[in-house]
Amino acid sequence: MGIPVADTLEVLHRMELGGHPRIMYETLEGSVLHAEAVSIHGAIFYDLVLQTQNAVRKLRFQDTFLSPAPKQGECLQVVLILGNVHEVKRISCV
Repeated sequence: MGIPVADTLEVLHRMELGGHPRIMYETLEGSVLHAEAVSIHGAIFYDLVLQTQNAVRKLRFQDTFLSPAPKQGECLQVVLILGNVHEVKRISCV
């Protein structure tokens, strides 16, 4: 009989990791509430707080994703794959 399409899509969009469902692919858009550069073993990372339409999210990504450093008040689009930052872009605030 096969797996219903809706269930198949759910499986494709979520994975079970450590007992917690994780969204495989997620795009966040919002304004930066706080941004700080931190050095971890010589690599520069940005810790930031992003205000999205639905929630406030804390993120950390390496400086190679975005240059120059993000600033408070600017808007970003952040693509996450399995909760890890995959791409960061500046966008216009609407």
